[in-house]
Amino acid sequence: MNTPGKFQELHSFYDTLPSGICLFTTQGSEQILFVNPSFLSLYSCTTEEEFQVLTGGTFQGMVDPEDYQPLETLGQKASAVSHQETGMTQIYLTFRIKTREGHFRRIEGTLSKGTLPQVGTVWIMNLVSSSQKVLVRKQDPVTGLMGVRAFYQTALNLSLEKKAQGRLKSYNPVYLNLTNFKLYNATWGIQAGDNLLRSVASILQSLFPGQLMTRLTGDGFVLLAPAEKLRDKLQEAARQVDQCTGNPTIQLKAGIYPPNEKASLTDLRHAFDMAKFACDSIKKNAIQSWAVYTPELAAQQETRVFVLENFSRALQSGQIQVYYQPIIRSLTGKLCSLEALARWIDPERGMISPGIFVPILEEARLIHQLDQYVLSQAGKLLREQRRNHQPMIPISVNFSRVDFLVTDPFQLVEKVVRKYGLQRNFLCIEVTESALVQHSSHIFQTLQKFHNSGYKIWLDDFGSAYSSLNVLHNYHFDELKIDQAFLKNLNDKGKEIITSIVLMAKTLGVHTLAEGVETEEQLAFLKKIGCEKIQGFYYSRPLPYEKLLTHLMKMHIKPENSLENQCYEQAGLMNVVSEAPLGLFRYTRKYATLLYINEAYQKVLASVGTHSLEEANENLLDPAYPFRDKFRMFLDQVADSTATHSLVYVDNGQYIRIKARKIMGNPQFCLGRLEIQNITFDKNTRLHHKLDKLFRNLVLMYDSLMYLDIGKDQVQVLQSSVPSLNSDAVYPDIAGFLARYAKKFVHPDDREKFLQFTDPDSLHAQGREQGRVDAKDQFRIRRPDGNYRWMIFHAMFLYKDPTRNILLTVQDNVWERKDLTTRRKELPLFNMSLGVPLEKIPQTEHDYQTLLWNAVRTSPLKFFWKDSQRRFRGASRSFLKFYGLEEKDILGKTDEEMGWHPMPGTFQNDEEEVVHQGRTITQHLGTCIVRGVPHPIVATKSPLYKGNQIVGLLGYFDDLENYPAQAELIRDLNLKDPETGFLSYRGMLEAGLQYTDSWRYQQDDYAAFLLDIPEFDQFRRTYGPEAGRKLLTKVVETFQHLHLPTISLAHIGSCCFLGFTKTTLKDQLDSQIQKLTQAIHSITEVDGYSCTLYLQYALARGSEVDNLDNLLALLTERLKESRDQRYGESVFIGDRIVFDREKFDTMDELVMISDPETYEMVYMNQAAQKAYHVDGPREYKEKKCYELLEGQKAPCAYCPLSILRQDRFHTATHHSVKSGLDLLVRDTLVPWRGRVLHFSMALNLKEYVDMDIARNDLIFREAAANDAIAIGLREEDPDLGIQKMIIQLAENMGAERFYIFEEGPDDTVSATYEWVRKGLEPMKDQLQHVPKKDVQLLYNSFDKEQLALIPDMPQLLAKQPDFHLRIPGIRSIVSGHLTQGERSLGYTEVVNPTPDTFRSASLLLATLTRFFAIMLRIRNNRRTLQANSRTDQLTGLGNRYAFHDTIASLPSGQNLVFVFGDINGLKRVNDTQGHEAGDRLIRSAAQVLDEMKGLGKVFRMGGDEFLLIREIDAPAEAEELIHSLKDRYKARGISVALGAVTCRTPIPDVDQILTQVDRKMYKDKGVMYGRRSTDR
Repeated sequence: MNTPGKFQELHSFYDTLPSGICLFTTQGSEQILFVNPSFLSLYSCTTEEEFQVLTGGTFQGMVDPEDYQPLETLGQKASAVSHQETGMTQIYLTFRIKTREGHFRRIEGTLSKGTLPQVGTVWIMNLVSSSQKVLVRKQDPVTGLMGVRAFYQTALNLSLEKKAQGRLKSYNPVYLNLTNFKLYNATWGIQAGDNLLRSVASILQSLFPGQLMTRLTGDGFVLLAPAEKLRDKLQEAARQVDQCTGNPTIQLKAGIYPPNEKASLTDLRHAFDMAKFACDSIKKNAIQSWAVYTPELAAQQETRVFVLENFSRALQSGQIQVYYQPIIRSLTGKLCSLEALARWIDPERGMISPGIFVPILEEARLIHQLDQYVLSQAGKLLREQRRNHQPMIPISVNFSRVDFLVTDPFQLVEKVVRKYGLQRNFLCIEVTESALVQHSSHIFQTLQKFHNSGYKIWLDDFGSAYSSLNVLHNYHFDELKIDQAFLKNLNDKGKEIITSIVLMAKTLGVHTLAEGVETEEQLAFLKKIGCEKIQGFYYSRPLPYEKLLTHLMKMHIKPENSLENQCYEQAGLMNVVSEAPLGLFRYTRKYATLLYINEAYQKVLASVGTHSLEEANENLLDPAYPFRDKFRMFLDQVADSTATHSLVYVDNGQYIRIKARKIMGNPQFCLGRLEIQNITFDKNTRLHHKLDKLFRNLVLMYDSLMYLDIGKDQVQVLQSSVPSLNSDAVYPDIAGFLARYAKKFVHPDDREKFLQFTDPDSLHAQGREQGRVDAKDQFRIRRPDGNYRWMIFHAMFLYKDPTRNILLTVQDNVWERKDLTTRRKELPLFNMSLGVPLEKIPQTEHDYQTLLWNAVRTSPLKFFWKDSQRRFRGASRSFLKFYGLEEKDILGKTDEEMGWHPMPGTFQNDEEEVVHQGRTITQHLGTCIVRGVPHPIVATKSPLYKGNQIVGLLGYFDDLENYPAQAELIRDLNLKDPETGFLSYRGMLEAGLQYTDSWRYQQDDYAAFLLDIPEFDQFRRTYGPEAGRKLLTKVVETFQHLHLPTISLAHIGSCCFLGFTKTTLKDQLDSQIQKLTQAIHSITEVDGYSCTLYLQYALARGSEVDNLDNLLALLTERLKESRDQRYGESVFIGDRIVFDREKFDTMDELVMISDPETYEMVYMNQAAQKAYHVDGPREYKEKKCYELLEGQKAPCAYCPLSILRQDRFHTATHHSVKSGLDLLVRDTLVPWRGRVLHFSMALNLKEYVDMDIARNDLIFREAAANDAIAIGLREEDPDLGIQKMIIQLAENMGAERFYIFEEGPDDTVSATYEWVRKGLEPMKDQLQHVPKKDVQLLYNSFDKEQLALIPDMPQLLAKQPDFHLRIPGIRSIVSGHLTQGERSLGYTEVVNPTPDTFRSASLLLATLTRFFAIMLRIRNNRRTLQANSRTDQLTGLGNRYAFHDTIASLPSGQNLVFVFGDINGLKRVNDTQGHEAGDRLIRSAAQVLDEMKGLGKVFRMGGDEFLLIREIDAPAEAEELIHSLKDRYKARGISVALGAVTCRTPIPDVDQILTQVDRKMYKDKGVMYGRRSTDR
């Protein structure tokens, strides 16, 4: 908290005031801007630095935590008060503080919002110590206990007496405190709170009769009591208070300090502070009522002192280090994130637990410094991971409630993100559940900023305490960290709770993380219920980063990459813990892996013989698994779309249907959701009946079906068309059966091959070699008619059969079913398609093919053919002639190796689709470089087949420049970029050349800009081309912010853009690019993937260079500097100021830039050119600075180059002989266009001196103003201070009269202050309630300085006869407008000042008028404070303070009546109808008394007690008054007991009068109830 120059004037105002003045910002940070010495003394501080360390520089740090309310909340109460009562926007407030010496103190004062010159709108607090008022009282006004000063003095004397007797231990200092008393006041009202305090005092007096006790302030009591049975009595006091309040949250806590006989005087004085420490230690303990100050508490206090005294040093010296604990994803066992944690390693104490130092730092409002350090270290680690090409692991950082109250965490995180060039999704924000209990509105607003900017917000310690569900109801968190307490004893109840939390979180779209995991049992349970992430000692304790990496490597735990992290995060939200059979899978085109299956899914798998997740994944990896390829083809469809796909298949004799949907990912890596059903016996679907029917018909297609049971070594014939093989027959001995079958049915030439094929071992080996679950071959089989036919034998292995039995099917070969003519026609084609050359090819076919091939080679079309690797295998003569090549020049080479396509990627993609997918590409537009010249071409390409296999491609193209109409169309098409719709690179060149020609021939300058988003390439590499395309589309959409109709914009690759516009629009372009920068930065998510983008840009003018090539080079150079210096990010960071060189052009100071290596001038602004008689850049560029500026032939002897640095200015005075100027010169080094240059800025001292002389009058005026202000501030009473300032100012101006007029609520103005010269008649009484319209002309005359000068009043009145100031003899006036913010308060009026001071001193009046407004506000604050302290807030009547003030001010000789009233049945109304009804009853009873007071006064003396004092002429009037009151109360249905006593002033003993009237009131109450009692 520094005190810059703009606050120095405030010090001159406020430093002499006896009350404490403090100013705060009106933003949420509540930062302290200013304090005066009186305010520092309240905290026992002598310097602002001490106050800064003590409070952290915020209002929150000033106040006891239990008393803190945000200033905005207090301000809203102030607004309510201003509307209802005073008309002033201020409020009375009181709270407790802790001084620098550790003492507790209550202070009170007022708060208001105001606007100060040069400072702006601020909160203004005016405070005094309550002890200054309480200590001087002999009696506590609320409880009637002895005064504080008297107590301490008496207690010290008693202690010294007991010490002298050796009996110091016989008495114990005790500190007592009512917990949550502030809440009690807020709930039941101040009066109820006072009643409770009185009850506590009565309880203590009954238990400790005759002992020393007092109430300090607020809810604190101190007691000096005998040690004997002290603890039992305190326990009993707590019990009685519990009964009194009936509220378990309002408890009496006590701290006991047992003194030592050797205690010093200092120890005795601090004894009650130590007792308070003991009391504070149990404030949150709902069971314990008292605590004794022990050595352990002393040790805790010593530790606290150590932490606070050494924290800053430990942070700076590296004793506080950042450790990291891994967070593991339960689905994969991979490292998905880290939590950054602080560890304090002291060289003497060793490791200090964070459980010790973190709470201390939180209480001291210093935790934000620790959290900022951890945040910075985490950001630095992420940067190092990126630099070293290591996987970047997201890191979570913790923020305390204090962070949100004393700093702006959002800006802190943003600064780190930009400083280290991070993506936002790598920093996760953790806040504890307890942090949101208080001040949640402010914290939620900050969390909303995080959320809107793309950060992930984690709720730590969920379920630990407080209202967890309310927190989730009020705000959406991205992740819940389930409190480790649930895992401590993992019983059935705990499991139910955790399961419910996980299910609830998934329903809300919130991730879950379980912390404190230590055992295998805990881990297995959490995986089972779908908890996404695991953190705990099971994997690792927090460790330094390098040690943690080594530890994780030993555990074979690998980190996720960015794509995996984003996909798994999305998958984690899937709720698979349900009765439906659900699972999650990962697919990478090559491999499919089940990540998770629930119990229902496992049951379905078990029904088909798969008994675990691991077994299912083994099947998917097994090449022999019959459904492996089918499943992969199915998942290919799923990966390519977002729709739900379905597949039905048979597995182990069961009908299985699966449904799959992609959750997130790209075609190369995706995660999805699976649902599986066994529909074999599903009564809800008839699909299996249809499939059964189809399979029965399918069996009819086979000639024979045989089942080879390997385990039983037998063959079962299921179906056969051979009469000798009976269906359903079973034959033992598989080998023997096959041998007999071969001998009887297989052609002799095929028998050996048949037996080898059908051998079960051979079949299984063949399947393993081919990665299949079946095998096929064909043999000639004898039919019943004796003929042989080719039959296909298909052996299928039953995959899930333990013995791998075989089903053998026999079926006709298709050729057996074709007639002879068809066979002759199709068999040669069939053989050729299989690559089997025929012995004899028809002559005509050969001739035709030869003729066709020769035609291709000699065609005028440019044919070429390539192999499957896209390497040239030949080309037509026309092709070779076009390029001027021979065939040997291209053979075996690709297009890329030939280098003749400017953009080879598109051609490469086309050819990949031709050779790998069999597509035919027709009429593809492109550009080919032919002998150094780009040519537009149209190409067509088709696959080349050898048999059924694609072995290459055949293509041709034509040069469209041979067709003028077509060429013009293609040129137009090539000018546009197909991805963005902007100009293409070629279009950019054509546009740029047009702008260049316009500058060259017509001197029409233009501006060019180059835009780039460097993070785009990494995003595209990480998340795939499709995600990159969507990001580019989103970026292009933001270009709508560039509202420049004449701009030419081109997309020149990646996410880089180039534009041109006229120089006249450059200023507009600057602002539009700033808007674009903001729009780009606001893109935080694309297609589910997080991103953080910064727009880097460079600007240049055509006039800076000679041609377009040089302009592009200049832009590229500047863009590189922008990237290196991270100017794009500095837009969002306050460390660096970046502005264009053009800003210097019109400055009054001389600005010159030169090259420190060559001394050549690079730049001179207009002021420098004028001073040195230089006409434009042509006359100074490349000229030596010492020649141009000093007329010398060598560098100047006094040149400061050797001592210049980039981080500071060198300042010196210099007389320039050549220009004749005396200059104040500031030199430094600056980066510019990739070079470091010498920058000089010079001030012409002659002009400065001239300006200084012109300012002398202003200085004298300010001195006079300071004198007047000092006179006013020396007075404690603002009224007297204002009056003395008026005298000083009026005499200074030689005036006849001086007035301050203040506006009233009735649209009038009244003179509230007056000064007149001796001999003149005062006019103040005649200047009351002047209609504002009568002086409206004066208001209309106020200028921008809020000053009105009327030099000739008679002349003005002649023109404006309605204008009348009601003051005689006015010749001239000077008036200043009194304002507060935008509100008009009135005006000052100086009548007939001397002519020589009319104008000069009027400026002095303008200055002092602003201060008059401040003094009036201080006066009003004091009046309001006094009024509030003597006004009952509920009824508006006077309170006890007002009563005592009234009694003290009564004149002698008055006859008075005292009427005391007590409302009957108030407690019953409160209990049955609520406290709002009770409040209405109190206000109604008060209103009756107020109506009857006449010229008297009414006071509220207690909760339901009132006192009316009124002057009377005779005692009989008292009885009449009582009767009138009773009639009015009866008419309103209010029962009030009344008593009256008359007396004559002066009153020697007012307590005696109150006792008499109280008795009469009780007598009346007894009459009403038939008993002497109260009903309260």
